[in-house]
Amino acid sequence: MSALFDLYQNLKQKLLKEKTLIAAEDFEKLEILLKEKNEIIEKIKKNDSKSSVQAAESKKAKTAVSQKIEKLLASIVKAQAQNIELLSQKKGETKTKILELYSRQKSIKGYHNPGQQEAKFFDEQS
Repeated sequence: MSALFDLYQNLKQKLLKEKTLIAAEDFEKLEILLKEKNEIIEKIKKNDSKSSVQAAESKKAKTAVSQKIEKLLASIVKAQAQNIELLSQKKGETKTKILELYSRQKSIKGYHNPGQQEAKFFDEQS
């Protein structure tokens, strides 16, 4: 049971590190961290299935360790939700920047082609 608790704590630490990487827009390190996080989740799944069999055999009431795990899970879920929200916000910002750059390229291209009406069209849209 304590091994499972340690895995959950490790997962929470990875989630907090994920938040800093998203904020720093360091997506290479984020990709590595997500792979590590997925490995921890797989270990938790394996360990959790073993502990649920043991819990069914013993039929004991919740212990202090299982209560700690539940609290830790709640904080993990909250941290993951924050990370998803932050990542979607960064995605929106990046999309806006790309669209702005793309529209600028088209208008600049229109000015480099004299005799074509592209530049006039983009000026009227602005």
